[in-house]
This record gives sequence, structure tokens and C-alpha cells, in this order.
Amino acid sequence: GYYMNVNSSGLAALDSSMFFQAQLVPEIQLNDSDPVSDRFMYQWTNTADSRQQKTYNGLDSNISVIFSSQNVVAGEYLMTVAAYKVDDQTTIVAFQTLKFRLTQDLNGLLTITQRLNYQRDPTMFSTKTLLILTAAVHDLFLQSDLTFDYFWFSGEGILAQTKQPNCLTTIHTAANTSLASFVCVRDRNPDKLQAQKPGNFSLASTLGHSLQAVNDTFRDTLVQDRVSPCVASGMFEQEVTFKDPVQSCHVSRVDVDPKDRGINIKKSALVNITCLGSAPSSVCVIITPDNSSLAPGHVCQPGTFVEHLSHQLHIQLKSTGWNNIHFFVYNDVSRHHVVESFYAYDP
Repeated sequence: GYYMNVNSSGLAALDSSMFFQAQLVPEIQLNDSDPVSDRFMYQWTNTADSRQQKTYNGLDSNISVIFSSQNVVAGEYLMTVAAYKVDDQTTIVAFQTLKFRLTQDLNGLLTITQRLNYQRDPTMFSTKTLLILTAAVHDLFLQSDLTFDYFWFSGEGILAQTKQPNCLTTIHTAANTSLASFVCVRDRNPDKLQAQKPGNFSLASTLGHSLQAVNDTFRDTLVQDRVSPCVASGMFEQEVTFKDPVQSCHVSRVDVDPKDRGINIKKSALVNITCLGSAPSSVCVIITPDNSSLAPGHVCQPGTFVEHLSHQLHIQLKSTGWNNIHFFVYNDVSRHHVVESFYAYDP
């Protein structure tokens, strides 16, 4: 005898292609030298549109199904597969039922990448640094007459419209906000008999609206556009935080004249380092002889983060002569490197 495993490609939007696979497994394990000569008829029945399909294969079989939004609504359904031997279609060899789900909106996600030398949290990004936004649609549309449009948003409004699933942009203001991509799947050859003059839709009209309002606006306008409608659509969104990177750090002595570069080797110097950027921040130091440099990638790790960008440090030098003090100042989205030289003397 046999038992059956049935799998699907997962969540699928209406009008996209969904894949189902059935596998017959012999209850008695066969050796590699025991070929399976039987062929089977697989009967596939689903509760979404009550369609029945048949395939003829060996121990594995699969089908691709498109559930049309014209006669199926989003929801959970069942796919039942029954297998019969081709030469005896009166007896079921094995059967199995799988629950699957169809969605109204596209399935996928928005990914955000940025080249940073330090990122404390994956939801935090730097202002004034290039972002790459990518909309990954998980649904498969095998129809050759479909095209994709991508509309890109920040919480303040429209960023761009592209034909490709990515967008390059820069955010200039530090804030908590949202980034999103609205994806519209269009028919290249809409029914000319239904063509009407499209509604007046201005991308600029979405400025200042919330992303949910933007989403609703697109659904009301693009989806219903009879000339070039969205046959499927979805919005992928991420809540993110933008911070200004650490920059313009100033180092000064506070225990003596700020211009004094000498440090008694038996005492510590009190040094302030103040930077521009977004809090919180942390600082650490590495001390090297003046005639040496740090190896590439050699940094110190941040300690406790504090809610300001001004730090006071006690610096003690152990080797007489000129020393380089490497200050590494961190915040949530950057690491800034400052080098100052001081002379250690033994009085």
C-alpha cells in the first residue's frame, strides 16, 4: 500500500498561479534496485471553484492552478487528491486533503538595505545615505500579458514610480516613519470594449496622507481604472526609524589649557568629545604609538549608550612620546573615527 503527502506553494493571491504537489510513499520501503513500474491517475478536487483535474504520473505529480477573482473570493479552501492505479481506476490507492488559502491582496514583503559601518538595530537607518528598497512579490503570475508597476512611499508621501521592483532613495529628516511599496499588476491588453477615460489621479494628491489613506486611494483609482486596471495589487510596508549619523566631532582637554598636548604619564587627562548627530551615543578608545596605525577593521566595541552626544573621558598614556588616541563614537546608525595626538612625558 501507499500513503500520500500533499503540499502547496503557500499563500497565493487570486489570479496568480498556485502549485500543488502530491507524493505517494510506499508503506514498505523499497530498495533502489526495486523500480516502481506502476503509473497512477491523480484526481485533484478543490472547494474554491469545485474544479476537478486529472494527471497521470509515477509516485509524484503536480498541478498549477489559477483561481480567478471573477468566480472565487479570498478565503481558506481544501484541495483533495485521490490516487488510482491507471490499470485499475475503481480502487483508491491513497488520498489526502490539504488546506490552502487565497488572498485578495498580493503576498510579499518590502526589504530595505543600506550600507552602514554600524547599525545597532535592523529597523534603524541613516539619513543622507542611499537606501535600496525592494518589493519582493511572492505570488507567481505566469501570464505573459501582465506587467508590474511599483509605487514607492515614505510616511510623507510619494517617492517614485518604477517598472522595476526596486527604488533608490535618500531620506533627509530624522524621524519615525513608514516606507512602503504599492504594487499594481496590470493587463497589457485590457478589454478595449470596456475602455473609458481614466479618472483624474494625481500622485501629488497623496502627499501628507497616511499610508493607509494612500493605499485606499490607489485601490479606489488604479484598481477601478477601466483603461489599465490593476488586476491584482498589494502594499508592503515597514515601520522604520531614521537617525542622523555621527559627524563633526570635536575633542578638547578640560583639565588644562585645551591646546595643551602634554600628558603626565603618572596621571590621567580629562578629555571631552562632542559630536553632531542623533542620540543615543557611545564612545570607546584605542591608543597606539604615533609611528603605527590601526589595522583595517580594527575598532573597539561600544559600551553603554547615553542620551546625548557629549562624552567626558579619562585618558592615561603608558608609553612616553607621541601617542595617537583613536576615538570611536557610535550611535544607532553609524561609527565615527577621530584621531588626536598627545605627548606622554615622565616628569
